[in-house]
Amino acid sequence: MSSQTIRLTVHFAHGESFTVEADADDMQLRNLAGNIEQAMSANYVGVELEGALHLFPLHAIRAIEISPAPTSVMAHVVRDVRRAR
Repeated sequence: MSSQTIRLTVHFAHGESFTVEADADDMQLRNLAGNIEQAMSANYVGVELEGALHLFPLHAIRAIEISPAPTSVMAHVVRDVRRAR
């Protein structure tokens, strides 16, 4: 399995962003997608970074961006679209 760098950015309602990167193979990328999907039904999103756990309450989050997009199917996600001009 090949590994690729995944970037996760949490955009907060107050305007700041929090970005982390990780190397992930296909299975880890599918797990990340599932973890984000589960977090959306919880009250927070958590990230372990350099030995510290960061928990972000969902009410403070405006958007979460994962790049490249996971290939696994996530509920409530519309795929293969482009922004209208």
